[in-house]
Amino acid sequence: MSRIGSTQRAAVERANRKAVQRRRVRQRLRVVAATAPGLAAGALAMALATPHAVAEVAPAGAMQSVIDQLLDAQQKIIDTNSDYPFIVPSDLSSLQGYTQNLAITTLLLGLNKLNTSSDSITWVPFPWSANVAEPQSPLILPNPDDQYGPIAVDPTATYTVTVNPGAGTQDLSFTANAGNGVTVDFTPVSSLDLADATPNADGTYTIILSATPHDGNWVDISGVGTVMIRNIMGDGGLPHDYITIHQDGATAASSLPELSHDQMITMLGQLAAIMPLVNASGTYYSQMEIPDSLPDNTMTDISATSGAVEGISTPGQISSMGHFELGPDQALIIKAPNLEAGYFGLQLYNDWGQNVPYVTAQGGLNNTQIFQDSDGYTYYVVSSKDPGVANWVDNSSLTDGIVGLRWQNVTGDVTNPDVQTQVVNIADVKDYLPSDTPLVTAEERAALLQERLFDYGYTQDQDHNIDWLGWNLVYNQFKAAMGPEAFEQIFGGQTDVPTVLDRMTDPSLMPNLDAVASEFLTNPAGSLAALIGNLPLAIKDVELPILLASLSMKAVIDETAQAVQGDLSSGDWTQAWAELSSGLQGLGTLFDDAFTDPATGIMAGLLNARDDMATGILHAGNSFDLSGYSPLTDSLVDLNQQVMAALLG
Repeated sequence: MSRIGSTQRAAVERANRKAVQRRRVRQRLRVVAATAPGLAAGALAMALATPHAVAEVAPAGAMQSVIDQLLDAQQKIIDTNSDYPFIVPSDLSSLQGYTQNLAITTLLLGLNKLNTSSDSITWVPFPWSANVAEPQSPLILPNPDDQYGPIAVDPTATYTVTVNPGAGTQDLSFTANAGNGVTVDFTPVSSLDLADATPNADGTYTIILSATPHDGNWVDISGVGTVMIRNIMGDGGLPHDYITIHQDGATAASSLPELSHDQMITMLGQLAAIMPLVNASGTYYSQMEIPDSLPDNTMTDISATSGAVEGISTPGQISSMGHFELGPDQALIIKAPNLEAGYFGLQLYNDWGQNVPYVTAQGGLNNTQIFQDSDGYTYYVVSSKDPGVANWVDNSSLTDGIVGLRWQNVTGDVTNPDVQTQVVNIADVKDYLPSDTPLVTAEERAALLQERLFDYGYTQDQDHNIDWLGWNLVYNQFKAAMGPEAFEQIFGGQTDVPTVLDRMTDPSLMPNLDAVASEFLTNPAGSLAALIGNLPLAIKDVELPILLASLSMKAVIDETAQAVQGDLSSGDWTQAWAELSSGLQGLGTLFDDAFTDPATGIMAGLLNARDDMATGILHAGNSFDLSGYSPLTDSLVDLNQQVMAALLG
């Protein structure tokens, strides 16, 4: 395993030798190399209304030192995990990816815990992941249907949460946790499921987070540091619950602090110190050990998740865990009892708890996507080849991995907790399923996968708010300071992202416009409602990249002007010309990125708007009813109120 460490270091050293030569230019031209506006309106106001102070460039040796510490920490994790008794040799190929996902998740949680009075919520998966591609994977054994919103809270403060329900959400819960999930494991202290809450007269919900008892919907945050919000999706093509949080008595949203280079080095050093501890914590280790230690192709009986896995926030959830090992021509049939629940689903993972592809492939299914047989069971089929039946879950040729079945907001008792399994040849799958199991043709499967791709993008785009700006600026700040090669070596990133040109020319990456037109002809009232109701989301899709580009270009102009002014004051005309030339070059690069970046560019935003409008129309109701789209309207209104407050503030 030592060869892995030396390879990492060699790549980083090469990258940083090049980075030293470009460091001064990069620090002036990257929008966030000098300052990082925080995650909400206060930071945006500073970015728009004040010149950016030029931070002192850290010596190359200091940054290289902390990069080496991070690489050493990841090597410790690789060495430790390679000796786990429950892994197999094929698991080693994905171990490096696990260390990268652990690093970026820990960095996000570490930054998030500094912000205890945000008016908006940072949702995981990460806000820099581009649409129509597999997102970067967060956490351990994450449910891809869950939108996780970790909110750092001050236990002496009171917060008011407002929920505007949307049809796309199957279940919503709030769990107050002691610990921060970084240096100390999360420990659930109190929780509230929206199914148990009392709505307001207009159908919205008000929830109070406070150490002081309150009437109505109250979550006790005595002694806690984080409230984990879990917004669980069903049909991804529908508007889901929209949630706002505000600290009572606060006049403006706070933000993450501006990060100097010294602060970044300190934070990265802390990250290097705690990553091996996080990896070995009960939260991470037990979630891998329990399913990985099960006999192959078996599932546990259904039981409370919190009783089996230490430290996670799963109020009221029951589950069954399993472990599979399959050859290329084998399928695992999982027979699970049908239970009455607000949400249930099955997901697949590798042995490190990282999802198999679930956006670009069918690596999981929830209760809105499956066929339930009349015999009282649901039959899932896990295999690497499509068996041509309903409820197929694609393991993406992963030969050894984890199966997770979970139910939330269950009503009634579980009288039959047994989950049965059987390994068969893929060619014979139909012989082992009920006779009424629907068959799925290759054309139908392709259409389902394309719909899945756009539904997931529709879900993610709803969660983008003013924090999207702050997180992308912080992300770019670390990437610029470390150098892109070193940053991606340690923190990884999204892979196989289509370009904006691909999305404009590849039919598989474009909505089915014939289906959209057909929907308008057969359902004009519902289609028109969907067109109008989804306009706020489409506007936000485009508005946020424009704001990000504006912030970036303004920062370059400010930093270049300040540098040129300093050189002119000292009489160094040659250096002033060099600074001006570099600034103009940087503006050109930013201008190009503003239109071509597949994750944050304006063209990507326009394409997201196209896809979201088409997805909304294809999921339209049957009447001209705009009430179901109110979460989208509220999201846009809140975004623009925060932006205006920043501009005027």
